[in-house]
Amino acid sequence: MLDEADYSEATGWQLMSAAGELAVCVGWLAYDADGQTLARGLYSEARLLADQSGDDGLAIRAMQQMSLQSVHLARKGNPGSAREAVRLSERVAELARRDPSPQLHALLASREAIAHAVAGDTPGFTAAIARAWREADRGFVDDGPVWLRFVNSSEIATAEACGRLYLGDADAAAALYRRSLDATLGARNSAIYRAGLAAALAAGGDVTSGVAEGTVVLAALDTGGIMSPRALAMLHPVRRAAAQNRGGEDFCARYDQIGGLSA
Repeated sequence: MLDEADYSEATGWQLMSAAGELAVCVGWLAYDADGQTLARGLYSEARLLADQSGDDGLAIRAMQQMSLQSVHLARKGNPGSAREAVRLSERVAELARRDPSPQLHALLASREAIAHAVAGDTPGFTAAIARAWREADRGFVDDGPVWLRFVNSSEIATAEACGRLYLGDADAAAALYRRSLDATLGARNSAIYRAGLAAALAAGGDVTSGVAEGTVVLAALDTGGIMSPRALAMLHPVRRAAAQNRGGEDFCARYDQIGGLSA
């Protein structure tokens, strides 16, 4: 429609924003399915459409998701992506500085905290996660944009857990993941949070507990209707630890089976 239809200037702005929103949504699905090249292309398209239409809200959505993807790529062995994640998170915070939403600023600060953590910057992580909690203390409301309604104290705690795990504090990360799991969660978020807990336990040396928590996640991925290759990827450190631990054979076999199915 953008390329081929005839429309007024005002309609053109609306079409660009709508197309950009679709690109962000499908980009997230690609990211979660570990289609990182497709996700990056869609996020970049959304940023371009946001620039053309002057839609700062769309630009914020696209860039904060690009920052999170850059963290993921850094964890997969691309150190330059860690610096990119920091730059993106700082730029999007500047873009959103006049927005009054505590939920938005809490989300952006938590994304920035994770970016600093994957870059090994403990002071940067500490400052950013403190900002996220300050925004949470202002109170969240349900009348903001739909895409922000997932932001709550459990989400901030999970971001902090993720950052602390990246910085090597596995015990603190495990405690924060447990705190997040105490909340009322949907099945998908529960699987994601529990996968983080399993990885933190294994990183802290409690492989048996990590395998137990990871087994719950595998059951959700296998028979519980949860489809997220990213959740499976989060369990890879648990699988690696289980392979070196007596009694971990069943977990490894089930992980490999589900991984083969998802591929």
